[in-house]
Amino acid sequence: MRSIKRTLLVISFLLSINYVSAQKWKEMMDDPKVNIYDVVEEAELYFQKIDRDAKGSGWKAYQRWLFENEPKFYPSGDRSYADPYFVSKAYTKFLTNNPSPARALFDNGWEELGPYYIEQVTGHYSLGLGRVESFYSDPNDSLRIYLGSRSGGFWKTLDGGATWTGNTTDSIFASGINTMTVSPTNSDSILINVRNSRNSVTHGIYRSGDAGDTWTVTNFNPTNLGWGGLGTNDRINHIAYHPTVPNLVFISTSQGLFRSTDDLATWTSPISSTAIYQIEFHPANPNIIYAREWNDSFIYRSTDGGVTFSQSNTIPGSVAGIKMSTTADCPSCVYVGSSNGIWKSVDNGMNFSLVSTPGINLYGAFAVSDVDTNYMLFGNIDVNMSTDGGKTFYKTTYWAQGNANYATNTAYVHADIRGSKCINGVFWVNTDGFLGHSYDNGVTWEIFEGYSIRENYSLGVSQSNHFRTICGSQDNGTSIKTENSWIEFFGADGMEGIIHPLNDDWMIGSVQYGSRRRTLDGGISQTGATPPGQAAGWIAPLFYDPNDPMVVYSLGDTLHRSENFGFTWTKLGTPSFTGSISEAAMAENNSDIIVVSKNANIEISVDGGNTFIDIQGTLPNNYIVDIA
Repeated sequence: MRSIKRTLLVISFLLSINYVSAQKWKEMMDDPKVNIYDVVEEAELYFQKIDRDAKGSGWKAYQRWLFENEPKFYPSGDRSYADPYFVSKAYTKFLTNNPSPARALFDNGWEELGPYYIEQVTGHYSLGLGRVESFYSDPNDSLRIYLGSRSGGFWKTLDGGATWTGNTTDSIFASGINTMTVSPTNSDSILINVRNSRNSVTHGIYRSGDAGDTWTVTNFNPTNLGWGGLGTNDRINHIAYHPTVPNLVFISTSQGLFRSTDDLATWTSPISSTAIYQIEFHPANPNIIYAREWNDSFIYRSTDGGVTFSQSNTIPGSVAGIKMSTTADCPSCVYVGSSNGIWKSVDNGMNFSLVSTPGINLYGAFAVSDVDTNYMLFGNIDVNMSTDGGKTFYKTTYWAQGNANYATNTAYVHADIRGSKCINGVFWVNTDGFLGHSYDNGVTWEIFEGYSIRENYSLGVSQSNHFRTICGSQDNGTSIKTENSWIEFFGADGMEGIIHPLNDDWMIGSVQYGSRRRTLDGGISQTGATPPGQAAGWIAPLFYDPNDPMVVYSLGDTLHRSENFGFTWTKLGTPSFTGSISEAAMAENNSDIIVVSKNANIEISVDGGNTFIDIQGTLPNNYIVDIA
């Protein structure tokens, strides 16, 4: 028994070290005061210790961040001078010159193409519509649901998910909605945090009084708060109406906890010394309120309605990345979950005892049933459920589905559980693909469709049929838009895609790091088309010869050419710079001329990619992001 306990302690300790280390570089990523290359150094050290290719390792998130940010701040890596409101200021200038912005400003307007539903599945194994960041399910009206997405704005349904309405936040300065709260006395009254989808910088809390049809910014915004100077990185993590006290609102932010008694007309800051991530309420006593930081081995508790807060006693053991949950089934209980274990307090959050160390990496969700504390949800890549109060857990959803019929698969909610709540005994989860719920404590799940929130990396357009495109998206794979439907073609992160200009059934799509998939029948069937031995970057260039579209080029650290649309490949030359090629182009009138780049390095080949010459010359030492 002692040996088992020692083993569990060692496992818990190692989990703690890895989690804290991971959290360090993740926090550095979000802090513009930290140089990009310091983040790279810390992240690379971390990924030397773990299997970076394992699902949920964080490697993909890191690569997405690096791909997006390095070009902007190369070569110094200094982000401290960047204005996080650059885009919103440019949009304000645009509005000055265009007081009535609309899609009609552009020729023939715009048509939203979706996808809204998973329509036809041919080769996908992890289907999804897009990342859901937050949601609200009305406890008094099960048909009313609100949804906030990472970069697709606010959506709502008033008929239980049969139909959804969105796009009402399109004209707001940013499109990310990570947290929302609804008045307990008026479900038409909504508060949302509007933030940049990439770096989470807030544009303030917005209010709707008509169930999300229109929005206005509240007083709680960066201007009134004194946020928003060069290099600032202020974020709102959680907004919460008090469930029983009218007009009492709490906001957890990177600058502490704020409290408003007049529905955000004014506010105070009971905690200002540290970032706060979550607020929870005592189910029976309106004066008891809980708040938490990220890694501290305690929680904050208030017994005077949030006017003041004090720390709980120390949570025993190694605690990292905690999340809290309260439950009406045990009003005096507070549960804390982390990657290192689960703790329970029975005295309103003052003292905690260890329940178990399930050994599950908790980076997404933790929720205890509000009707029976035996049931508990632990979310990471998949949903894990407990039926014995957190002592043991078992997996109930599976992110990799092969080509299973997702519509009848009750063990699927998509990978990466972002958050969870239990409302009237129903467990809800928001994931990187869907919003879902379970009526039987996690045994079976139902996912919602009807909203269009997907984040696309790349788009390949047919030159002979304007109805057809091939799209690569974040965590939701490669999809093909045809004349009649959307085809879900392949999983992972979808990247570059091309369509043969003379035969729109012939396409090649990509996965991260240059893995290629080919179809010759418009996405119905597929085969591999990756050059052997290719070492490629995150989004590896792929293009066909404009003078002979059967000839395809795939670019990594070396060029590869196929003369038969990816069936066989010939290895060509390697530029003199190190690393994988990030941008490339071929001359429209001469297939022997190819230009490639990496960072500020740029070279030309005049013999079809066999040899290269440095042509940077007097070009500035800036990151090249496109070549034509």
